[in-house]
Amino acid sequence: MNAFYPQLIGKALLVSDMHLGISDPNLRDLDNLKLDNLDLVLRRHFDATMIQDLGDGADSRILRPELLERLCKTYAQIAYHGMKRLFVLVGNHEGTKREIAPLSPFIIGTKTGEYGANLVTDESIIAPPFFMRGWAGDILPPPASVTGCRFFSGHLRVRDWLPSGAKGVTLDELAGLGYEAIFLGDFHKPVSVNHNGCHIHSVGTFGASSWRDTDIRSGYVLVMWDEDTYEAKRIAFDSYPVFKKVKINVGDDLPDLHNSVVRVFLSSPEPIPSEVIEDYKARITEQKPFYFEIHTNDTSIIQDTVHTDADRQIEAEINQWPSGSRTLLGQFFSESKSQQIPINWSDWR
Repeated sequence: MNAFYPQLIGKALLVSDMHLGISDPNLRDLDNLKLDNLDLVLRRHFDATMIQDLGDGADSRILRPELLERLCKTYAQIAYHGMKRLFVLVGNHEGTKREIAPLSPFIIGTKTGEYGANLVTDESIIAPPFFMRGWAGDILPPPASVTGCRFFSGHLRVRDWLPSGAKGVTLDELAGLGYEAIFLGDFHKPVSVNHNGCHIHSVGTFGASSWRDTDIRSGYVLVMWDEDTYEAKRIAFDSYPVFKKVKINVGDDLPDLHNSVVRVFLSSPEPIPSEVIEDYKARITEQKPFYFEIHTNDTSIIQDTVHTDADRQIEAEINQWPSGSRTLLGQFFSESKSQQIPINWSDWR
């Protein structure tokens, strides 16, 4: 177990469950949107003293090397330039038999150390005020009285948030560990509860990837602390599409579908004429969803992709930030992307 000097005052940027590697070819542009957002979030919060990726950045079942390369280059730039302390946790969807993340050759191969990149497995890392641990099944972490830390960050399944009969630890068990706050990856929906005096947070997915993420707004969490208090807030993306399922009867108006990934279930007691379906397709297209499907009574499906200009939306968000953050980190990324990062592949720890 590695240990680091404590940060008595600090700001941590937490991301989780990016799940790069979408299988549906109609939605693969979402993977690049996730990485665009990651670049921009790092620019916006250039003053963070710690960055934590709480796991499942990629999926070992669907590995796309070009996405992993881009993600690893982004993280390697941060580590190489010594801007932050970066911790990448291994999630349950990463690596061969979930033992080692696809990121690990890039992360371990960078200059590691106090301000480098650190891979967090089930063996854990102490970086006060955080105790961190990657995926370790349904095993509870050691209590705060053992780690000496105020907060726990990990990739851990919580039974209370899952359907009846699911495996996982309970909120009662987590609260009994004695941490002031707990931040978790694995559950894609953002949740924040005060359970028996312990604040337990599901960070939520950084980028929704499938219909299992229906109605979830993608985003990230900021944690600010001093010696006595802490504050955590989740920031949701306005520009990243939300997965939606909409059931309507023929003749009903459509809800707002702009920049969404949507399945429209169109129903009628009678067979639906093709011209009615085409009319709904035109009306949906006018709203500029990211992608849509129309499902009808006879199980026919009409699919179409109407990509909105998400990059322009993201750039508009940047323009609202203070000029200092745009200039400083904008310059850093423009300079660093043109450099070759020296990766010492023999310097594995």
